[in-house]
Amino acid sequence: MIVGYDAVEFDKTGQNKHAALVMVQINDLGKGLERITVWPKNARRAGYTPIFPMPKK
Repeated sequence: MIVGYDAVEFDKTGQNKHAALVMVQINDLGKGLERITVWPKNARRAGYTPIFPMPKK
């Protein structure tokens, strides 16, 4: 599971008040396709630089 928050606390509607968006890229770094967290930056895989925009083929 990939989460972008450090705590869980539900409000009266059942939503986690601390939830945050996580962005990933799918990339082949030599071992097949991998899901790589790119944002938030503190959760980004060490040494990985997000690729944007997508290169033309």
